Amino acid sequence: MGARRIGVTSLPPLGCLPLAITVFGHGSNSCVPMLNRDAQMFNRKLDTVIDSLSTLYHDLRIMVLDIYTPLYSLATSPGSEGFTEAR
Repeated sequence: MGARRIGVTSLPPLGCLPLAITVFGHGSNSCVPMLNRDAQMFNRKLDTVIDSLSTLYHDLRIMVLDIYTPLYSLATSPGSEGFTEAR
């Protein structure tokens, strides 16, 4: 039978991680667009695979927790999220 209720998370905005900014940011202090595009592409493919699995297994329930959107918002506009000090 196996698991029928599964929860997964999307990838975060990888280009906003401090390591990514340091290594690929070329002296900039902002997110690296290339890495964020890669994460978004993975998240779209994840949604496609989950739709396929849900069609194939009707009793399967998969919930995807989108962590990309809130973390990207936090990284790109921390002031709007209530933070007073940011990079």
